[in-house]
Amino acid sequence: LKEHNYAQAIENFKIILTHFPKDANAEFYIGYALFYQKKYEEAIPYFDKAMVNGFDFFFEDAQWFKANSLENSDKLKEAQAIYRKIKNKGGYYSYQVK
Repeated sequence: LKEHNYAQAIENFKIILTHFPKDANAEFYIGYALFYQKKYEEAIPYFDKAMVNGFDFFFEDAQWFKANSLENSDKLKEAQAIYRKIKNKGGYYSYQVK
């Protein structure tokens, strides 16, 4: 990821998922790598998985990147609903919501 070699990073994270099927790090970072490849529709399910895996560490980041992915996929109503939740919660990304 540091080198922006997103395709290779995705492959590596998918290998992790074969051994640890609900690994929150792998789920989130596959979505993250897809997001930066502008593959927003593909990224969304990974952000969803990262949000519901019971490990709260990635929830806020996954929510933010999901909303941005939806916005970039022209699904503005869905994105705005998530942005409102982010703003109301008052977390790290709440100040970036317009």
